[in-house]
Amino acid sequence: NFNVNTNSKIWGGAYIEAGKFIVRFVNPSYVGFGFNLELWSTFRPTSRIQTETNYYYSELSEKYGGAKLYAGYIIRNKSSFQFTKNFFLRLILQYDSFGRSFDIDPLLSYKWNPFTIFYIGSTHDIYDYGRRDDKHSRFVETSRQFFAKFQYLFKL
Repeated sequence: NFNVNTNSKIWGGAYIEAGKFIVRFVNPSYVGFGFNLELWSTFRPTSRIQTETNYYYSELSEKYGGAKLYAGYIIRNKSSFQFTKNFFLRLILQYDSFGRSFDIDPLLSYKWNPFTIFYIGSTHDIYDYGRRDDKHSRFVETSRQFFAKFQYLFKL
């Protein structure tokens, strides 16, 4: 595990893990060999803009050098923009190679005072169907939700 904090505008790090892991999704369970890697970085060019990027990779084999039971990665980016002290926008983008899915989650919030805030946002789940042909897109939106939330603190 290591972190690099070069200055207040950019920082990041990594985490690596390798060794024996329990293979729990078969019966009976047994010990296999696994490898996990995580890389992250944060970029903050101004006090109002920030973007965080994470990359996670994981694989598990029957034994060291043996057949892979699974291998895949997740890439996630969270970007935010603080328009004013009270007005905030956040966008999360994520691709998951395990589930072959892509997620888009925007969120907008406005804070009237320290006890009252309004949120509006959505979630979009997109499935990766593999190779693209002339008639069908590779990515298809499988679900979409919109939401709004108003939060107010009542004093009794």
